[in-house]
Amino acid sequence: MYLWAVLVDILLPTYQGGRYLAAQLDSLLAQTHTEWVVRWSDDGSSDDTVAIMERYTQAFPNHFIRNQASERQGSSRHFLWLMTQSAAPWVMLCDQDDVWLPHKIAQTLQLLADVDSKRPALAFTDMRVTDAQLQVLQPSFSKAQKLQPEKILSMGLAAVCAQSMAAGCTMLFNRAAIKVIPPLGDYPYQHDHWMVIHVVAHGGVVRYLPEATMDYRQHGSNEVGAKAVNWQYLSDKAVDKTGFREQWTRGLDFLQRPPSRWSVLYFKLKINLSRW
Repeated sequence: MYLWAVLVDILLPTYQGGRYLAAQLDSLLAQTHTEWVVRWSDDGSSDDTVAIMERYTQAFPNHFIRNQASERQGSSRHFLWLMTQSAAPWVMLCDQDDVWLPHKIAQTLQLLADVDSKRPALAFTDMRVTDAQLQVLQPSFSKAQKLQPEKILSMGLAAVCAQSMAAGCTMLFNRAAIKVIPPLGDYPYQHDHWMVIHVVAHGGVVRYLPEATMDYRQHGSNEVGAKAVNWQYLSDKAVDKTGFREQWTRGLDFLQRPPSRWSVLYFKLKINLSRW
């Protein structure tokens, strides 16, 4: 495909993000791939988030469009709702407090350049973990979290269901992938894990670039951050005292051909114990 002409919708749900938002928006405007539109919706901010977004929308009307949800969503459901507002051939997810490196869109598109548009496809990348001032704390999120995304993907659907490995803020997916990703409902998953599960379950292509394409800013108000991978973290993950209990009770009934609960439990233990 002619990558320079490909339109990408960038989905940006916002909430109380005024402190770091402008830096993220400026990093989007600095992208080498220029055929993109940000679709944004605010989740009830009381700070200057909406004012900042409206300022950029007025200044760059070809790049910023407000598609406002009618009710509060929460971050995961907000991303999935914004997906329903997009008709672009390619879609990316964007967090309000990070900073994209200039080639992020172009590099991620290149990962899926050879995939048939009729086949669900999703790509994700590594990222640098930084502090609030964008000083690099970890040059590789995957290595810091002791994750091996390509290895997990090679293990099949049960392993993908067992372990979230892809950060939504690094993701790109095509129109065919959107068609197989249903609403989250009340299932106990983050949106990024939910998306990868469904693309894999439908025989789609999932590719990982072990190169950082953005700075993942850690600060006091992050909803989901890069937690320290220590003994307590991994033991909690291996047993998963919260989410997995509900996942085990309900199973994976949202899939037409779900893996067995025992196989998912096996991989959950195997993957997390191997991270010690």
